[in-house]
Amino acid sequence: MSRHPTLYFADGTLTLKASDGTLYNVYQHHLIMQSDFFSGMLTLPIPNHPPISLTDNTKDWIQKARDAGLDGTSDATAVQLPDKFTNIDCERFLEFVFNTKGWTARVPDLDVLCSILKTSHFFAAESGVEYAIHHLENHEGLAAALRFKMGCDYHLTEWITQAFDELMSTSIKDMTAEDEQLIGQRAYRAIARAQAAVQDHRVTLAVCPPPPSHTNWFRIFTKGNPRNLRAKAPDTQLMPNPNAATTTAYTDGSALHNGQDNAQAGAGVYFGDQDPRNISLRIPSIIGQSNNTGEIIAVKEALEACPTDVPLRILSDSKLAVDGLTKNLKKWEDGGFFEVSNGPAFRRVVTNLRRRKAKTSFKWVKGHNGEKGNEEADRLAGEGSAKPVPDQIDIKPNPALMLPGAKLQWLTQSKAYKIIRQIKRSKPEYREKMNRRATRINMEYAKAAVADLNDDTPPDSLIWKSIRHPDVSRNIRYFLWMLLHGAYKVGRYWEKIKGHERWATCSRCGVLETAEHILTQCEIPGQKEIWELANELWKLKTGDDLSTPTLGQITSCAAVKIGRDKGATRLFRIMISESSHLIWRLRCERVIRQKPHATNREIRNRWLKAINNRLGIDCALTDKKKYGKKALKKSLVRKTWAKVLKNEEYLPEDWMREAGVLVGIG
Repeated sequence: MSRHPTLYFADGTLTLKASDGTLYNVYQHHLIMQSDFFSGMLTLPIPNHPPISLTDNTKDWIQKARDAGLDGTSDATAVQLPDKFTNIDCERFLEFVFNTKGWTARVPDLDVLCSILKTSHFFAAESGVEYAIHHLENHEGLAAALRFKMGCDYHLTEWITQAFDELMSTSIKDMTAEDEQLIGQRAYRAIARAQAAVQDHRVTLAVCPPPPSHTNWFRIFTKGNPRNLRAKAPDTQLMPNPNAATTTAYTDGSALHNGQDNAQAGAGVYFGDQDPRNISLRIPSIIGQSNNTGEIIAVKEALEACPTDVPLRILSDSKLAVDGLTKNLKKWEDGGFFEVSNGPAFRRVVTNLRRRKAKTSFKWVKGHNGEKGNEEADRLAGEGSAKPVPDQIDIKPNPALMLPGAKLQWLTQSKAYKIIRQIKRSKPEYREKMNRRATRINMEYAKAAVADLNDDTPPDSLIWKSIRHPDVSRNIRYFLWMLLHGAYKVGRYWEKIKGHERWATCSRCGVLETAEHILTQCEIPGQKEIWELANELWKLKTGDDLSTPTLGQITSCAAVKIGRDKGATRLFRIMISESSHLIWRLRCERVIRQKPHATNREIRNRWLKAINNRLGIDCALTDKKKYGKKALKKSLVRKTWAKVLKNEEYLPEDWMREAGVLVGIG
């Protein structure tokens, strides 16, 4: 029998013995500070102390020690610790208790934390348990299998959930024998079956509402819930009809003029030839007019057409729908579906799934691959989209089956800001406020300009999104936004300001000084010279003349496509946005700052500087080492500036790394 050196106290009042026989003399009152368990060593209940929570293993060990007369008062009656506690475990626990290695001020290694957790849990030492869990929660070295085992051993529900999600995302083939041993055969087989089911059928895990968890208690943007919500919740217990065979439904969505302003979306569900449950719907515009919207609504209709106690198998060619209702569901519900396109429709589908009493499975099928069910569903969706009048479709979810709002733990400042903006924009008073006459007129001009160049009329959302295109400089995005809203204080704005009515007209032309007049018509030096320079550059690029653009072409410049030429399209965005913004700046300097008219030479030099600055930024942004995945592709930059560079034939192939590369009209 060996005795540990006097690492603690040689004259300690309590003697502990590890499984290998090592003895430890410690002061009992130090251990009492960690747990009341040590107050009445080997006595249950502990005299003069409130009850404490001990595991069954600890209670059994106490009973055996008491029967053997081991009270720790001497070496002969040393308290024999269970076999699972080695001398290393004992030392680490005592080192934590007596802080002999300063672990309260630094984070120990993973194996040390595991030892502290194991012994602290056994002795009901809450401070040790909290200390170990706090440092283990985000420990990079804590593998999923070990986290799962520790969650089961120490009743840490959140750890079990996190570890199970991580293990589900890891192929069962990649698990080691050690992983299998840690999680146990039962959990291993459950994960294997679940992965096989997901791979084969995309089985949804959305049948029941998420289990209660402290991380789900704190949710915001909830709007509040009625007190009797729980009483209204339907029974979600799985009770399938034993006599019912599995129903198979094919779903599909369709959209005429998809992505355009006049799009019409439809949904189709096919159960079988001449089946009265077959569905063909046209989706109302308030829900959304896209092919993806049709796919989600088709799944909703299939769920509602099938009795809840009948097993249902849904086959869809939409990865968005299948993945969104299986592997992405938890992440999307954590975010309250606020950042998901067709979020309201997804909420309704999820609540439909949760009210079902039989299994629902999903399988992705390749579209237009000759599978009859898929082809028929596509036909029904097409017929629905061609209907002259939309159908009435309810997408209001059952609030009793849906977690409200977004999980607080999921939010970042950026996500919270986006959700606040989204909620604000959805309010009727905001929509009414934004329904401005000037905005409507300018939006129609912009859409007409795109339709004139590309034949397709884009929806309003595409125009708004285009002004935030990465090819448009940040300061110019604000400029285009103000133009679309007609929010600049020019023209008729000054007619209403007493004493400043003269500012409403152009000092040179004598007409109303609107934004369109300033940018495309004014005779004061600036706009004409700049558009001539832009035409010169465009002619080098395409060989075609560029006429002076309209206000609609300026505000929609980032939404226009020049055929299939990505380089010309990108140069068009840059050239129109930079040129129009320079015209505006020259006007503001002249009118507001009272500067004299710019000379032709100054106008030319400032325009060349603006374009060459964008060329320089493009070259710098191709640096993958510095910008990583955000770096521009060299091929795209090369296509953008091809044919317009000065002395281009003499430039090296990788001219983006060269200094002094300029456009070729200066």
